[in-house]
Amino acid sequence: MAKRKIFGVMYPGSDWNQPLPFSDKKSDQREAYESFFTLARDEYGMEPVRFSQQWYKDGSFTRAWGWKGGRWIKLRKPILPDVIMDKSTLSYATLTKKMEINERFHVVNAWELDLISSDKMLTATSFADFTPETFLVRTKTDLHEALKKIPSAEVVMKPRLGYGGDGVQIISKQKARQVNISGLTIVQRFVDTQGGVPGLYRGIHDFRIIFAGDKPIISYIRTAAPGTKLCNMSLGGGVIFVPISKIPKVLKPYVQRVLRSFAVYPDKLFSVDFFFERGRPYLVEINSKPMIYFPPGHEKQTAQMQRSYMEYFSKLLDR
Repeated sequence: MAKRKIFGVMYPGSDWNQPLPFSDKKSDQREAYESFFTLARDEYGMEPVRFSQQWYKDGSFTRAWGWKGGRWIKLRKPILPDVIMDKSTLSYATLTKKMEINERFHVVNAWELDLISSDKMLTATSFADFTPETFLVRTKTDLHEALKKIPSAEVVMKPRLGYGGDGVQIISKQKARQVNISGLTIVQRFVDTQGGVPGLYRGIHDFRIIFAGDKPIISYIRTAAPGTKLCNMSLGGGVIFVPISKIPKVLKPYVQRVLRSFAVYPDKLFSVDFFFERGRPYLVEINSKPMIYFPPGHEKQTAQMQRSYMEYFSKLLDR
């Protein structure tokens, strides 16, 4: 019998001292990984493991969580994964280690793509012709100068690095002038999305497409939580799934621009988010760590997405 190839998921932080992975998080996240790893092991013949970026040392990962026989086990031995799905956060403090791991292992995504996606200023400058007006500020003086150049009555403020809606504020210019800046901060024109996605949805939204390589595998509209303008599901927003064939045709040239820019990275897994303002699309975010599950009630779509991921990684491992 051929030896199973090791499929690793790399994450930030450390939960080694917990009785189970994700013990400090919602159980639905652990259950999602259990179904994902069961699929990897039982149907794709892989050896799925999960390890922290912190556990990398001298060319291997010193330990990992394994999944076998329907239970989590602690593997107290060096791990040499054949491919890594990178779910770890990126910061400039950890970039050197991430670069070293990329040199040693087959990591999806490459650290360069991760950087372009995580650094909101790099995203904006890379695709400046179809992103909202964006400024990087360090001080209150910088902030006041940026606000003069932004035409909208409201602005978006968020950390330079990050994803998942963490630290994002949508506030009036008047309130923005009072914000105390701590660290590099993105200030961006507020895009009014109330008009919705042409032909599909009316209301505050963003439109997400997830790609495995150059292939779109799932698309959906994220809707805002009641009383807010933020569309993250983790913050209480909703989801409307859209068949790939129904993705608005107006998005095609913008998607092609992103794919051409990422063509130098043959192996990639990412999502792109768009806003529509009076029918015109704006690129809002690129996420190099797309989710592996949807909220309860969307198990069919979770299964579809997880299988698409496994199909992609299986082909990478067969090369």
